[in-house]
Amino acid sequence: MELCLNNNLSSQKESFIKKILDIKDLSLYKEEIRKKIKNESEIINKKSKLEEYLQLAFGKEFWSKESFDLEIVIEFTDDPRKPNEQWLFRVYDNVSIIKNRVDNSNSFRVFPSDFKEEDKKWDTDPVAFMNMCLGNPIIKETGEVDKRYWGMAEMKIAAGYLQGRDIQKIGGRDDEIYGKENDQDGKSDFIIRAIESPIGTLGYEFRLRKPKEVGIVCKE
Repeated sequence: MELCLNNNLSSQKESFIKKILDIKDLSLYKEEIRKKIKNESEIINKKSKLEEYLQLAFGKEFWSKESFDLEIVIEFTDDPRKPNEQWLFRVYDNVSIIKNRVDNSNSFRVFPSDFKEEDKKWDTDPVAFMNMCLGNPIIKETGEVDKRYWGMAEMKIAAGYLQGRDIQKIGGRDDEIYGKENDQDGKSDFIIRAIESPIGTLGYEFRLRKPKEVGIVCKE
């Protein structure tokens, strides 16, 4: 998938923002926000706040370019655990560049066990942070749905469903979701995990079952 912004940059950025937000009139959207936000300084502006949100997703350096290509890479190979039964998929882009790491030697990372909770942030290590979000159980000990990191929970549920996982497995936590901490080759059992891609961007690995050939013998 390619995304190119050229020539009339501000106009195309505005069009892109409208598409992302699924709206036709940016001014009406601003008016709607103005009703909901008391502090006038927090009103969404098409040239500041909206672009700021996109910068968080694409990166400031990347979004500031007058033209760029967004590439989504999908790789798959035989699963090292069950090569005859499953594919191992890896999905990443060329935009989500990782600048910080808690471990420079590994592409798959989680926060160390002695890491302070207040330091477990996106800025500390995006890969470890995303795995922490994926490893967060969907149901709290109180029986309530934990709505934190809900986007990651949806990814986990979808991957688990496609793999034919038991609901209790999908509702697991930590390494039940993202695998063993010392596994860099994808040989441990996991549902989905965040990794650093070969080009240094954020990516994800998950498994899918291979289709099976079936022979049916019947009478004429």
